[in-house]
Amino acid sequence: MRNFFLFLSKAEKSIFRILVMFVSFLAVLLLILITCQIIARYFNLRFLTPPDEIIKLIFAWMLFLGASLLVRDFSHLRIDMLENILNRLWMRKVYYVFINLLVLLFLFFMFQSSWKTFVMAAGRLSPMLQLPQRYWYISLPASNILMIFYTIINICKAIFIKEEKRWEKSIVEINGE
Repeated sequence: MRNFFLFLSKAEKSIFRILVMFVSFLAVLLLILITCQIIARYFNLRFLTPPDEIIKLIFAWMLFLGASLLVRDFSHLRIDMLENILNRLWMRKVYYVFINLLVLLFLFFMFQSSWKTFVMAAGRLSPMLQLPQRYWYISLPASNILMIFYTIINICKAIFIKEEKRWEKSIVEINGE
């Protein structure tokens, strides 16, 4: 069992590094494309209009992959006040598992609807570039799978970490502090 958790931890850290680099790359690319769009509109250059669709594509991917990074770090919306009141380790663990189970339930419903959206976009093409709109919508189920993966890891950490110091260290690592 310990080897499985070590493998899972290494896989999660590798995925995290790749995601951070990819989201950072998308943010820089988005900044460059938006700057080009501003310049093109200022000088009335018509040949730079297709980047509008590319900007939307990059923004969708950056947004949803960035949201999966928030789930990994447990930085999504939650009530810290209740967490601070709970002074025993088992109480915090129960609270933490409960919150993650609620997030997991929400993510399963979100995955279903995002998959339906992805399937419905099968026949549609983007107006300017004539690319399949699936490229835009595949970011939804892909990020949902990552969010579900990170939530399950967070639940496993909450359940299997037994000592107070390791629990605190794990929460600090999750929160990115």
